[in-house]
Amino acid sequence: MATTKNDYLSTKPTDKVIQHKDVRIPKMSTGAYLAANKIAEMFEKNVFPRIGFGHPYVAAQWTVDTAGTGGAVAESSVAGGGILLTTASDAAFNNNHQSVQIWTPAAGKIVSCWARVTPNDVDKIGFKIGIGDAQADPFATNYTDCVVISKAVATGIVTGAVRGNSGTQAVSGTLVTMTDASTADLGFWFSIGTSATVGTAGAWYCNGTWTGFTAAQCVQLFAILTTPPSVYFNVNATGTTGGNYTLQVIAAACEVDN
Repeated sequence: MATTKNDYLSTKPTDKVIQHKDVRIPKMSTGAYLAANKIAEMFEKNVFPRIGFGHPYVAAQWTVDTAGTGGAVAESSVAGGGILLTTASDAAFNNNHQSVQIWTPAAGKIVSCWARVTPNDVDKIGFKIGIGDAQADPFATNYTDCVVISKAVATGIVTGAVRGNSGTQAVSGTLVTMTDASTADLGFWFSIGTSATVGTAGAWYCNGTWTGFTAAQCVQLFAILTTPPSVYFNVNATGTTGGNYTLQVIAAACEVDN
């Protein structure tokens, strides 16, 4: 039989279990255990393409949009490598990675996202990371439906934003104020219930601290189900004129608990 030992699972000798084994399986903050193997994970999770985490970058899993002078992407094909987004010095100043994989939001699913990022100049480059509909440049045209970690171009302040069915975007308070070349661990989890106040909840993650969704964010979150769109895992960076500013995405992941 399987028993728990602190933060991992373990078998226990019985009349039907001859050999005792420890199976180290990471335990999440919710108390649930991650899948023990890739086959189990495939059935348990709907996993968007990952950046880092021992996975090499696979170009076929992403739609990349970059334009303008000096705009470029450098994706590591080495397992564990991240991506470097360099924004253009003119034109749209935009650099966007959108997963090919899509998901249609539904009630009762738990969605989680995490990213470790380093902007080289915090008041010259902004970013939006999370799930949303198809928008190549979300700073120019905002997502109609999204849950994203966001940093505006001209500030180091990072916030969380939720928008549903083209409603009024609900923005959190300051999660962290980044400085030039600083690194932050950012993310969120959420679940949509039967109404904005029943079963609909979420929280923002920043450098080890969780901050719950506001009531206004839960209203926008539930509104996503009004006309459920196809959403993608998006990693976006947008810079300003006169320089090729960069966002280093060391690692990023997003998944839906089925």
